[in-house]
Amino acid sequence: MDPLILYYEIPIASFRPYQSREYQDSYPVPPPSTLIGMSLSLCGLSMDHRKFFSSCEMCSAVADSNPARSTVLRRMRRLGDSGRDPKQRRPEYQELVTGIRGIVAYRGLPAELAKPMKTVLTTPEKIIRYGGLSLGESSFLVDVIRLFGLPDTTQSNWSWLIPDMKGSLDLPVWIDINSSSLTSKMRFSFQSAEGIPENAWFKLRPS
Repeated sequence: MDPLILYYEIPIASFRPYQSREYQDSYPVPPPSTLIGMSLSLCGLSMDHRKFFSSCEMCSAVADSNPARSTVLRRMRRLGDSGRDPKQRRPEYQELVTGIRGIVAYRGLPAELAKPMKTVLTTPEKIIRYGGLSLGESSFLVDVIRLFGLPDTTQSNWSWLIPDMKGSLDLPVWIDINSSSLTSKMRFSFQSAEGIPENAWFKLRPS
């Protein structure tokens, strides 16, 4: 079965590592877990449908593995705070990455995901969903998303995330907010290629 490949563009975003505190830095690329969330939101599916991803493989790439960065000072809410305590809402620095262009590919998607994903990008009026499509925080809206074919004439090489135990990027692949024991991470390095390298594929599953 041919992989289902999505192309996306987002002008500004932040992909915060879990361990970030007062200074909220950003990964240079969206983690796999964040791309899963975007894919579900695109189809109007809840996080309960994430279980269907556990039977497939995924890979992703970006046009630029070292995007432009900037830092802003904004009022942030502490995790777990209801927002009622003013002491828990304070200015903090947040790192932003800009001009993200990327692709995410899925192989072996079950019909519960493949069908709505194709439908929303070809006949979107047949899918019911609400709100803007974001990547990460709800304020970071996606500009472009569409089905994609390789090779692509607009980009000669992509920087692919390659599973690598010695890689410098330690990214969340599967996040379970109810059980940290089911949250899984993987290490990745970058590999430049026009098409999808076979070693870029990895299984999606809880820890």
